[in-house]
Amino acid sequence: MKLIGVMLGFGAIVCWSFNSLMINWGLKDSSVFKFNAIRTIPALVLLITFMLMTGKTIFPEPRLSILAFATGFFSYFVALNLFISGLNKGGTHKVWPVGNTAPFWATVSAILILDEKANTLVLLSAVLIVIGIFFLSRRGEKEADMERNMGVPLAFLAAFIWGILVVPNKYCLNQGMSPLSFLTIMIIAAFVSNNIYFLYREGFEEMIRDIKGLYWGLVSGIIALFGGGLFWQLALSVEDASRLAPLLGAESPIVLILSVLLLGESPTYKSIFGIALVFFGVLIVTTFG
Repeated sequence: MKLIGVMLGFGAIVCWSFNSLMINWGLKDSSVFKFNAIRTIPALVLLITFMLMTGKTIFPEPRLSILAFATGFFSYFVALNLFISGLNKGGTHKVWPVGNTAPFWATVSAILILDEKANTLVLLSAVLIVIGIFFLSRRGEKEADMERNMGVPLAFLAAFIWGILVVPNKYCLNQGMSPLSFLTIMIIAAFVSNNIYFLYREGFEEMIRDIKGLYWGLVSGIIALFGGGLFWQLALSVEDASRLAPLLGAESPIVLILSVLLLGESPTYKSIFGIALVFFGVLIVTTFG
């Protein structure tokens, strides 16, 4: 892998890992639908401002713009809400690992659909990362949760959608669409879909009711949607999707490490083993991918 691709990819993953903590803090004072709607606002303002100041074209040819909009809609609205519904309907220890198999589906879809060169070590790293996430997810599970299986199919569908969306993303970049344009149109789709859905469900008054929940949503939008999204689009523009996708698995162990350092959580032996597997998989793909 190219060093610049690795650095940009890890930059995105670090942003998204901190975002997991912001979600944890923000949802104490906000509904998940409000949080998802709020965080699109600062990201969209920053992206459009930057595009206008630099004189870049936001909307390229219609075909690529439609693909970018569809990617944002299915990623930030459809798949996200499927995963949230899965967490609500199933035990976290089962739903979380299934929902985090997206790196595997992204790797496979990039090889099969984009016709990127198949690499046995890249596929091995993706499998190791998924297994590692499975062990990470089993910390602190409760027996009472073991019978709750309804969320697993929803989480699987969300992960599959997230994974396969790397195809239109990489295709648009390969066709000459700028990373900034693609991300901006994605966030426009996220803004429209999430805010319409939230206003339909809860109304405008609820949007501004709690300042603390509003604050974490705004910070999440800046760090995760703008910062993390920009790093990831730049990484995809310089590296094959099949090689870059396994890096996404590093988010889970980084979140656990941050939870231990900042939230005082205690890791289990399974968690430590999961971290080792994930980082071993990441080492393989960054060294030999």
